Amino acid sequence: MRTEQQALKLSLAGILLVAALGVGFGLISGSFAILFDGVFSLVDAVMSVVSITLAGLIAKSAANELSKRTHERFTMGFWHFEPIVLAVNALLMMSVAAYALFQAVTALLSGGRDVEFGAAVIYAGVVVVLTFAIGFVEHRANRTLNSALVAIDVKGWIMAAV
Repeated sequence: MRTEQQALKLSLAGILLVAALGVGFGLISGSFAILFDGVFSLVDAVMSVVSITLAGLIAKSAANELSKRTHERFTMGFWHFEPIVLAVNALLMMSVAAYALFQAVTALLSGGRDVEFGAAVIYAGVVVVLTFAIGFVEHRANRTLNSALVAIDVKGWIMAAV
C-alpha cells in the first residue's frame, strides 16, 4: 500500500466483514459475546471512516488541493485533528472494553452462562485468521507510511485478534 488512505480502506473493508460475520454468527448461535464483537466492529468501522476522511483532508491540505474557502477556514491545515481522532478512537475502544468487562463480571457473578461451542469455534477461527492477517498487512505498510492513524488501527486489529 502506498498511501495512508489505502491502508485505512483495507482496514474498513476488513472491519465491515468482521462486523457482518459477528452479527450473523451471533444471531445464529444466540451468543451475546459474538454479537457484541460484531457491534464493536461496527463502532470501529465508524472511526475508520473518520480516519480515512481525515487522512484525505491532510493529504489534500499538504498538496494545496483544497478549495479556497476551505483553505481560508483551516489556515493551519488539518493535522491538528489527528490527535483528537486518535484520542476519541482510543476512548471508544476503552469504553467498549470496559462495558464488555462489566458484562463478563456480571455474568460470572450470576452463575455464568451455558456455552455452545459449535458456531463459536468456527467464528473464532475465521476472525482470528482474518484479524491477524489485516493487522500484519497494515503493520508492514506502516513501516513506510509511518502514520499514527494506521498505527492505532494496527493496535485495534491486534486487540480484536486477541
